[in-house]
Amino acid sequence: LADCLIDFPPEKWKKIILQFEDLRESLLRKDAALIVLPEELSDEDDGNTQDEAPMEDDSVNPLLGSSKEFTEMYNKILNSMKFHMCLSHIQPQLENAMLKENFADEEAVVIPHDDIVAFY
Repeated sequence: LADCLIDFPPEKWKKIILQFEDLRESLLRKDAALIVLPEELSDEDDGNTQDEAPMEDDSVNPLLGSSKEFTEMYNKILNSMKFHMCLSHIQPQLENAMLKENFADEEAVVIPHDDIVAFY
């Protein structure tokens, strides 16, 4: 793999997390599963039907919103992403330390204060 998860910079992780949160919100909408196009087109359909699109309903579908996939499992994945984002702050320092030949050096891994704060 050219792009391992932890190799993403923190900014990319932030974007991925925001997209994941946005995906959840979009999937939980009551109108998320509405079919806008006909299921099948018959030979008589000329493609010019004037069927109206379903009304928007951005309220949360309570059945989906309370399901295990959108609560427990979603939170586990989100927490894992946040943990990887935290690791991405110190990944360059750890990688540099691994490349050094002298591991006995106490200063082999110096993690800046701002990167430590990212864990909180």
